[in-house]
Amino acid sequence: MSDAYSCGGGGKRDEPIACTLADREQRLARASEFRDVFTHLDRTEALAGAFRWYFRDEPAIESRLRELARREHECCRF
Repeated sequence: MSDAYSCGGGGKRDEPIACTLADREQRLARASEFRDVFTHLDRTEALAGAFRWYFRDEPAIESRLRELARREHECCRF
């Protein structure tokens, strides 16, 4: 497993930048998931028009990040 996972800059530009989760409880639960995985963030690297996040190499963090990104992409494609 690599110690760096990255994200940034690839969303559709014509999609609204707004949460599309159905209700408040779903939005709060998703926000809690993000807060939890970001406790494992090691550093952020600024790129031209984007950024890269580096997470600590800890058990299961890669699979948690991939699953969260997959579910986020399903509902919020911006």
